[in-house]
Amino acid sequence: TLKVPLIYNCPGLIPKGIEINKQVRTIDILPTILETIKIDIPKFNQGRSLIPLMEGKKLKDAEESYAETYFPLIA
Repeated sequence: TLKVPLIYNCPGLIPKGIEINKQVRTIDILPTILETIKIDIPKFNQGRSLIPLMEGKKLKDAEESYAETYFPLIA
């Protein structure tokens, strides 16, 4: 498991110095960008916007994430 920081800069939307210690998924990045620039998020998109987190709210559809890989088993 890796914890990789996600840095998102959006002046006027995100207060300076805010830090959110939540797990997010890479599929959440596109809907976040689309909502930021006020473009509708396609219905087929599997991610969710992270804007509510940035506004201090909880995500109403928070999900667990699970991933695995076969490659560490190869010697």
